[in-house]
Amino acid sequence: MESTTVLQRFGPVTPNPEDGRLLGESITFEFSRRTMISRIYKAAIAERMYSWDQSDPSARGTPSDRLIRLYEVWGRGRYGLIITGNITVDSTHIETPGNGIISKSNSTFTHIEQFRRMASAGKAHGSLVLMQLSHAGRKAPGYINSHPVSAGDVRLDEQAAIPYAQPTPLTKEGIDEIIGQFVYAAATAYRAGFDGIQLHASSGYLLSQFLSTATNNRSDDYGGNIENRFGPVIPNPEDAKLLGESLTFEFSGRSMISRIYKAATGERMYSWDQHRPSTWGTPLDRLIRLYETWGRGGYGMIITGNVVVDSMHLEMPGNGVITESNSTPTHIEQLRRMASAGKAHGSLVVMQLSHAGRKTPGYINSHPVSAGDVRLDEQETIPYARPTPLTKEGIAAVVGQFAYAAGIAHRAGFDGIQLHASHGFLLSQFLSAQTNNRSDDYGGNIDNRSRIIREIIDLIRKEVKDPAFIIGIKIHRDDFWDKINDAKQLCQALEGLRLDFIELSGGAYDSPESQSHSITPMKEFVEQISPLLSKTLVFICGGFRSSQNMASAIRSGHCASVGLGKPSGSDPLLPSQIISGQLGGAMKPDPDSIDPTVLPWAALTQMEAIARGTVPIDLSDPEVLREFNKRAKKFEEEKSEGLKQGYVKVGYVVWDETT
Repeated sequence: MESTTVLQRFGPVTPNPEDGRLLGESITFEFSRRTMISRIYKAAIAERMYSWDQSDPSARGTPSDRLIRLYEVWGRGRYGLIITGNITVDSTHIETPGNGIISKSNSTFTHIEQFRRMASAGKAHGSLVLMQLSHAGRKAPGYINSHPVSAGDVRLDEQAAIPYAQPTPLTKEGIDEIIGQFVYAAATAYRAGFDGIQLHASSGYLLSQFLSTATNNRSDDYGGNIENRFGPVIPNPEDAKLLGESLTFEFSGRSMISRIYKAATGERMYSWDQHRPSTWGTPLDRLIRLYETWGRGGYGMIITGNVVVDSMHLEMPGNGVITESNSTPTHIEQLRRMASAGKAHGSLVVMQLSHAGRKTPGYINSHPVSAGDVRLDEQETIPYARPTPLTKEGIAAVVGQFAYAAGIAHRAGFDGIQLHASHGFLLSQFLSAQTNNRSDDYGGNIDNRSRIIREIIDLIRKEVKDPAFIIGIKIHRDDFWDKINDAKQLCQALEGLRLDFIELSGGAYDSPESQSHSITPMKEFVEQISPLLSKTLVFICGGFRSSQNMASAIRSGHCASVGLGKPSGSDPLLPSQIISGQLGGAMKPDPDSIDPTVLPWAALTQMEAIARGTVPIDLSDPEVLREFNKRAKKFEEEKSEGLKQGYVKVGYVVWDETT
C-alpha cells in the first residue's frame, strides 16, 4: 500500500484565503514613504557568514559569497522587509566571530562592494532590505575584548564557553564616539544600497544596556530610568506638532506660542511678616528666578499662583497680595520683574486674582467674609472661622479690590488676569449653591450667584482700557455637581462678556494618569461645556502628564489648550521638551512609595528647589520619596506646634537648606 508523507508545519496545510490576502497586503511607512510588498518581514538573525581574522580586526566583517547567495534566496521569498543579522559598528565589540562589521578601519572598496551585492540580492524581487546596526558593549566575549565598555559597570554573568570581562562605564566623550560610529555605519549602509537601518537596542546589546535599569547605573544625563515618565519615551511627531501650534484669543487678539499653559500653582514665595500685613505679598527674588525658568519652558501662557486682593483674606502665608496699602514702588517693581522674567521668551504671563473668603485660616482672620454663613470644616493644621455673609456694600468693596489689582497687574506688565472662581475661593463660594445661601440679588439662581463676577469684569474693563488685556476665569465642576445647566448658562454668559478663556478644573481629565483614585474624570463635564462656546477658548487642567493625552484632549475638540500644574515643578521645561521631541511626558512618581496627600507639597518643594537654583527632587526614586514623606510629616507637626505657640510657619519643605 502506497503511503504519503506530509511535512509537519504550524497551522493548516493551506491557509485561509482571507489570511493569505491580509498577509499579502502592501504597507507604507508614514515618514519615509517606502512600501513593503507584504506584511511579513524577516527578522534579524545572526548569520555569522562574514570574514574573520583573529589577528587583524581590520579584515573582519566583510560579507562572504555564500551569505550573498542566502540573501538571493530570501529575496525570492516575498518578504516585505528583510532585516540583516546584527552588523557591529566597532570591530572590538562584536558579539561573536563572524559578525558583520562596518567601521572606518575596514570600509575598503571590496568590503562595501560585498555589502552592495548583499543588498541587491535581497532587493531583487521587491523586498526592502534594512541593515541592523549594533554594538555588543559588555556582551563582547572576553577573548575578543578584555576591557569592554557599557552604560554602567555591571558585569555579564559568564557562560560555559564564553567569558565576559568587567565593563568600563562610557565617558560622555566615549558616548559621542559611539554615536559617530553608528552614524558612519548608517551612511555606509545607504551608500551600499540598503533601504534603511534598524538600531539593535534589544537582547542585551549596548543600546539595551543603556535602556535597562539593571545595567544602567549612571547618575548623569545618560542615566535614570525611562519608566519614570508618563507617556512614550519620545512624543508622536504629530502630537508634538499639534501641541506646538500657536493659539490666538478672539477678543484680546493676543497669541500663545504653544497650546500648553502653566496652570496656577500657589508658589508661596512672597514676603511675609506675621505682624505687619501691609508688608505681605511682594514677590521674592527667588520667585522671579522661578519665573525665569518657566519663561524658558515653551509655555503658551504662564498663569501665576493666586494673588490675593485683600491682605486679610489670604489662603496661606506667603501668598502674593495686591492692595492699595501695599502697592509701593518696590512692590510694583518686583511684580514687573516677575512678569518680565516669564515673558522673556515669548510666553504670555497672566496673573490669577483671588480672595480666600471663608477659606482664610483662622490665625490670619477670625472673622472672614463669604457669600453665606456656611463654615468650612477645619483641617488638622488649619483652623477656619465661621464666615460673615458679605453685605452689598462689602460686595462692592470686593469688586473694587479685584479691579484695582487688575490695574496694578496691567501697570506691572502682565498680559492679563484670571479670576479665581474655583477650589473654594470667594468667587467659587458665590457660584456654589452649597455655600451661597443668600436670598438677595447675589443668591438663588445662577444669574444672581454669578452677579459679582460680572460686576468685577465690568469694573476691570473700566480700570484697564487696553483692549489687548486678557481676561479669563477658572471654574470648578464641583460647584455645579448636580447643576450642569447652571454651568452651561454661566459659560455662555461669560462668552457674552468677551472673556478670552475659561479654564475648567475638577480632577483629572483622564483618571488613569492621575495618582489619586478618589477623583472623578471630568470628560463628561467638559463635553457639555465646550460645544457651547465659539469664541471663548476652553482650557483644561487636571492630570495631564503624557503628550498623547494632551494632544488627544485637543483633537477631541474638548479644549484649545491643556494645563500643567504639578509637572511644572518636576519638569519646568516640559512643553519645550515635548514640542522639540525630546520627551513624551512628565516625571512619574514611584507608585509604590507615593502618598497622594503629600504629592502637591512635593511639587511645591520642587518649585522651591528651582527657585533656589538647585535640582528638583526626583520623585521616581523610592528612597527620595519615602524621605520626603517623613520630612513633610515632620513639617506639618512643627507647623501645628507653632500655631499653638502663636507662631505661623510659612512655606513648605525645603530639601536643600544650604541654598
